[in-house]
Parts: sequence; C-alpha cells; structure tokens
Amino acid sequence: MLPTNQDIANAELHDRTLLLVARELASKARFRDTLQIAPLIVDRAAATELIIRLARAALSLGHSACAETLLELAQLEASKIDRPAQRAQSLLDIAADFSPILSARAFVVMQEAVSAVNEVPVRNAALDQRSAVSAAETEQAVELLHMGLGNALTALARVDFDRALFLSRQLTDKETSLTAQLAVCRGGLPSQ
Repeated sequence: MLPTNQDIANAELHDRTLLLVARELASKARFRDTLQIAPLIVDRAAATELIIRLARAALSLGHSACAETLLELAQLEASKIDRPAQRAQSLLDIAADFSPILSARAFVVMQEAVSAVNEVPVRNAALDQRSAVSAAETEQAVELLHMGLGNALTALARVDFDRALFLSRQLTDKETSLTAQLAVCRGGLPSQ
C-alpha cells in the first residue's frame, strides 16, 4: 500500500512530495487539481511559489482573469509568511507578475514588499564572525532580494516611472535602495 498524505510525518518531505505531485499535475494542465494541493503544503513560501507558477501558466495561456485571481491568492498566502526575506521575495515576484495585467494592484503589492524588505535584518560584521552559516544565509537572501527588486521595479518603472522611483527610495538600507533606484532607471530606458 502506498503512503498517503497523512502518513508522511516529516514536514519537509511532505512538502517535497506534494510539490512533485503538483508539478506533474501542472505539466498536464490540471490547474484546478494543482491548486487544491497548495493549502496542504506546510511551508507557506513553497505554497506561495506554487500559486505564482500557476498564475504564470494561466497568463501564458491567455487567461488573465484567472491569473489575476491566482496572484491575489498568492498575495494572501505571502502575507502569512513569517520570515521577512521570504515574504519580500514572494511579494516581489507577485508585483512583477501583476504589472502587465493590473498595474495599480502591482504597486500596492510592491509597497507591501518594500515594507517586508525593510524588515530584513541588515548584515552585521560582528554577527558574521560569530555565525558563518547565518552570514551566508543572510548574504544569499540579500542577493535574492536585490534580484527580485530589480525585476519588479524594472517592470513597474515601465508602467509608472515616478511611482516606482518613489517606492525604491522608501527602502531603508542604502545599498538596497541604490540597487532599486538603478533598476527603476533601467526600466525607464526605452527598449531596443
């Protein structure tokens, strides 16, 4: 007999198994079945990522109303993520995906993402010396946030340069703010 969803005690293994099933269902364009798996996933960041992927798939198939609904659901799920770096990353992905279909909503999500980015602890040299693993995790999170900020703000700057620039200036960390402002400038340049 095969193990059921309830038979897997380890939460990480449980989530990995569910994500594999979800990917298989999504590859067969069974989006409703895939969406039913999201609430079963313990890791909120993974569940949010699954919903974002479904929204991207719906958008690529031309179902913008469905994609919009899925992104709203992803935003609700992302707001429940405890760790600010993971919450910010998810919100940045959502803002970037909202920008082509509903720009006003994208800016609202981006404001929430900026607040989450500002909650992320700034690297501290003393902390880095005490815990190399923690420092590596922090550095990786900061790099991911910079990439996410770049993608989201570049997309939003194409819609409304001034609002995107205003959001980038709300970031409290100087390096992060400067990176964000450069992304806005990149989005404001004409495409070639």
